[in-house]
Amino acid sequence: SYSFCTLLRGGNGGRKMNKIGTDLYYDYRDDPTVNAQIKQQGVLPLSPLQFSDEDFNSIWAMYRPPYKVSMDDQLKKFYVTEMKDTKAEKADGIFKGGIPFNILHAMAEFWNQHPLLKPLRKEYENCKVMKQNPERCIEPAVKYAEMMNRVAEQPFTKCPKQTVGWVKCLDDNARNYFFCRDLQVEWESCMKTHFDIKFPPFPLHPRRTEWNAGQTDPYRMRWKVRGRDTFSDQNRQIGLGLVHPETDFYADNF
Repeated sequence: SYSFCTLLRGGNGGRKMNKIGTDLYYDYRDDPTVNAQIKQQGVLPLSPLQFSDEDFNSIWAMYRPPYKVSMDDQLKKFYVTEMKDTKAEKADGIFKGGIPFNILHAMAEFWNQHPLLKPLRKEYENCKVMKQNPERCIEPAVKYAEMMNRVAEQPFTKCPKQTVGWVKCLDDNARNYFFCRDLQVEWESCMKTHFDIKFPPFPLHPRRTEWNAGQTDPYRMRWKVRGRDTFSDQNRQIGLGLVHPETDFYADNF
């Protein structure tokens, strides 16, 4: 008779438990021995998952490449004006060591809609879904990053003045779009003349000022902790009896 602890350990030094642990971390789908056994037994294995966020996320639907359209046709439509390095094959560019974050932040729509980046991004997303570990998807990530580094020169080639002004304004104002709307309009209009790209609309007169969480007193909050309105949460706390509406302050002066 075995005790429950012996059964849990698996007996014989806990080798069964170690076998379970190795199964949790070992990806047997890439093992040639296992694939040969499956082929010999005639078992039809389940096909690996071939989907990414672009396939079931409605927000990313606009970023999917068109169905059965060649890359040359996509680039011919995307480049409104003539582009010298059409497929971004020049490796030694100004961003060969990486793209600064301020440029990544300012040109997000350009990365999402560029035809050269769509298949590489989908390959990387599929790899993360299948492998369940980003460390196993380094090769597609490197391909995607290298293509981004090469493509990053195109806005500076076509719209150098507008791009530098737009990026510099965001740098000087801590990436607050509120103070850079005029430069954003200039940059987007220049980009639309050279690329077939669509930008989302932005409010010209926002109801709340984005740079101070909508408060009239400029020195109210030291850190922007829950910078949105908290009146609904305060009313809920009052209704539960956790906060007194007259004697207690709620989310004030962090």
